[in-house]
Amino acid sequence: MVTAPPQSSISRPDDGNRVKPSGRVQAALTGLAGVVDGPFAKQRGSYLVSARKSFLGYVVRRFNDQFQYTNNPPVIDVADFQSKVVHDLSKRNQVGINLIFGNFLYDRNRDRDLLGIEPSLSGKTQELSAQRLLEFHAATKPVLADASIRSRTQLSEIQTSMTGRLLDEQRSQIGVRSDLSYQVRKHTN
Repeated sequence: MVTAPPQSSISRPDDGNRVKPSGRVQAALTGLAGVVDGPFAKQRGSYLVSARKSFLGYVVRRFNDQFQYTNNPPVIDVADFQSKVVHDLSKRNQVGINLIFGNFLYDRNRDRDLLGIEPSLSGKTQELSAQRLLEFHAATKPVLADASIRSRTQLSEIQTSMTGRLLDEQRSQIGVRSDLSYQVRKHTN
């Protein structure tokens, strides 16, 4: 029987497997997903890498071509990727980084004459987010959790039939969050 080594009091299931490297793949008609995770630094840290890709756009295109469907729905393709690494500095202190990337494509560029006046024909959005993690648990039970996030969104290539490119912009945001908590001892009679 394999038992898990003692973990930090702050480890979470979404931090990755701390026992041994593992991987999982899920395949369906609508998409493909996979996760790889495992321990490092003598099981004082873990990594997690996951990705998903939708095949729904491919299915819609094949359906439209097969049945020569003219009032076709928009083709939507979605993909995302996440990578997370955490390391225990001690039993009570942890640092980490989390990266998330998402990609969304919208295409309704076929049979333009059936779409009406000024419809959006295609679009593309990409999102990249990086988050720094820091947690500190003192022996007297106060907890400090600090995280900062940097996010960037690229909106581009939203096109219409008459005016061409309608939108092309970038948005960025930065955020910081700190939480300090203390658990009061439960009094019993």
